[in-house]
Amino acid sequence: MSQSSNLNLRAYYTYFLIQSNASRPAREFVFGTLRDHDKHDLYALCAAGWLHYHQARESRDTSQKGVDERRVFFRRSAEFYEKALGLDPFCAIAAQGLAIVTAEDALGTLGGALPPGPAPDEGQRRAMNARDALEVFAKVRESTNDGSVYVNMGHCYFARDEFDRAIESVRAFSYLLFLNASEISGSMRLRRSATMAAAIPRCCCA
Repeated sequence: MSQSSNLNLRAYYTYFLIQSNASRPAREFVFGTLRDHDKHDLYALCAAGWLHYHQARESRDTSQKGVDERRVFFRRSAEFYEKALGLDPFCAIAAQGLAIVTAEDALGTLGGALPPGPAPDEGQRRAMNARDALEVFAKVRESTNDGSVYVNMGHCYFARDEFDRAIESVRAFSYLLFLNASEISGSMRLRRSATMAAAIPRCCCA
């Protein structure tokens, strides 16, 4: 890569690798950014958090070794998001990533890899995790027009048996998706390339 020290170009290339489902090259490239260029690069930290989370979620190894490795990846994901928030407390991507890990109780049951423990307060603990995540998602919603926030909030409400609110969140997501799709369609007809370019990423995120 020419201009390999350009952090903006490295961020774009990281995004390209992730969108191309090239997880291993993406991890190597992100760690190279943090190791060789800037260990405080916000985008690289968030990307590292997502890549660790994704690797843990996609693991199908149910052996004890596989479970232990999965636990490490979930914890490392949380650590990268926390580092990003330490640098920028208003980073919506890092906040949402950490909230997702919390909402799924990934650090406790590995996102479903392990059955909930027999402790009588297990349900209460998971409900508290969902509540904490909802507080973060609500703040993220105020700072970004990303439809995935509503989906994540819907999952949290569902986990708390608040089904009416879960439905409202899904409806809000559907409405946002409809608006973005309509904006893209209208921009294509009127040949407003700038408007369409702004609407497409929001539609894809939703």
